[in-house]
Amino acid sequence: MPKVNHLAGIACPDCGHSQDLDIEVLATWRVSQAGPQRLRGKCEWNDDSRITCPICKTTGTAGTVRDFRQAQP
Repeated sequence: MPKVNHLAGIACPDCGHSQDLDIEVLATWRVSQAGPQRLRGKCEWNDDSRITCPICKTTGTAGTVRDFRQAQP
């Protein structure tokens, strides 16, 4: 099975970094009195999810995935 680039077309608008980005995702967890446990399944995000660049984080490069999406030629 070929690898999928989940960040294709997404990069920091300030520095261009695209290897790894911090995205707030939606995931399902089971929470009991003993604590949380992640359930199997994928995590999801969309163009409205919050994203930050780990390289520019201290300079405030943050926004939504839509903001980080590069225009396709």
